[in-house]
Amino acid sequence: MKKFILSCITIMMVVGLLCGKGYAYTDISGAQAYAMYQNNKELIIVDVRDRSEYCRGHIPCIILYSWNHGVFANEFHNLPTDAPILIVCRSGNRSGKAAAMLDKNGYKTVYNLEEGMYSWPEPTVTCDDEENCE
Repeated sequence: MKKFILSCITIMMVVGLLCGKGYAYTDISGAQAYAMYQNNKELIIVDVRDRSEYCRGHIPCIILYSWNHGVFANEFHNLPTDAPILIVCRSGNRSGKAAAMLDKNGYKTVYNLEEGMYSWPEPTVTCDDEENCE
C-alpha cells in the first residue's frame, strides 16, 4: 500500500511539473520595465494592444503588433531573437501570451510587463504627439 501511495505522489509531482508554466520569460513590474527602458538602448518594446488602445497612450518609439488582430502572430518573426524584448499590453494578459510565444520560438531574453500599462510609472504619448525615435 505504501508503494502505491508513493507511486501516486510521484506521478502527481511529475504531472504537476509538466503542466506548469513551462516558459522562461520573466514577468517584471512597471518600475523594473521603466528602468530597463531608461538604461538599455538595445531593449525592444512591443505593444500588443489594439491601435485604439495604443493611441490613447503608449511608450514612445515602440513597435505595435496587435495581438487581437493577429499582427503579432504574423510579424513576431521580424524581431531579433537575441535582443532583449519587453512585451506590453493593457493589463498583462495578452502580453503574457505573446511573451510565451516568443519564448516557445527560441527568443533568448523576453520580459512581460506583468500588470500592463496600468503599472507603467511615467507619462505616455498619444498618436497625436510627435515622437522623436532617434
